[in-house]
Amino acid sequence: MTRAWILAAVLSAGGAFGAAAQDTTMSFFVTSQGPGKGANLGGLEGADSHCQALAEAAGVTGPKTWRAYLSTNEVNAKDRIGSGPWYNAHLQLVANNVAELHARSGDAALFVDERGRRINGQWTGSPAPVEHDILTGSNADGTVLPGMTCSDWTSDSASV
Repeated sequence: MTRAWILAAVLSAGGAFGAAAQDTTMSFFVTSQGPGKGANLGGLEGADSHCQALAEAAGVTGPKTWRAYLSTNEVNAKDRIGSGPWYNAHLQLVANNVAELHARSGDAALFVDERGRRINGQWTGSPAPVEHDILTGSNADGTVLPGMTCSDWTSDSASV
């Protein structure tokens, strides 16, 4: 079985790290594909660019700045994403705020890709076979998980 590494992409409204309070368009997705370089995502900038490109290819346009939900040794994932709320490709509410987002433990119906398709993941209700692992380098609360950021997303190594 081949596993692909994918990311969660979260909208940071207007290019700032602020709330997307009035925007009920898609603002959260799990990427349908990784950039194909293992954990070498080109750092945060490369990962963000990958998320931006997938959103645009899915037809999400406008002044939206996408952030990969990743932590590094210098920044926590939760500090990169604004304050919510976030909606998936079906315009279903994923979470109103950071606390609600971090209280979720995977939901195949809500955590869909940029086109609204379920991810072949490890959650109940996900399509088979399990093909994906989601990278974050983060603890469940969105803070960095030391030693688990694959050299801040620049490592080609198959291990941490």
